[in-house]
Amino acid sequence: MQRKTDTARTMACNTCRTIGLEMIKAKEAVQIARDQILEWFNEDELQALELKEVELSEDERLWLITFSYSVKRTNSVASEIMSGTAPDSVRTSKMFAIDVESGEVRSMKQPKR
Repeated sequence: MQRKTDTARTMACNTCRTIGLEMIKAKEAVQIARDQILEWFNEDELQALELKEVELSEDERLWLITFSYSVKRTNSVASEIMSGTAPDSVRTSKMFAIDVESGEVRSMKQPKR
């Protein structure tokens, strides 16, 4: 039995082929998003970059690629600092929308939780 994402990917590939377009593969979209995040952010800010999600949008026009990474914490509550419980870094995420036909980055945003 195919999972929903496999079915969506197959449908999107079929749609692109029907109208004579080539669809980039998920692996290519991930590499594009990774290259972009490394270009836009200082590498010192991106500690422990990790791929979290790869999804084809409902309209089958975008690959949605989510990365998480750690950033150094710059402001802590005084009580956390005094007690030594303030973490050195916090985890955050960015979601990239990559056009399935052109491979262009259409957006980068904080994913909804």
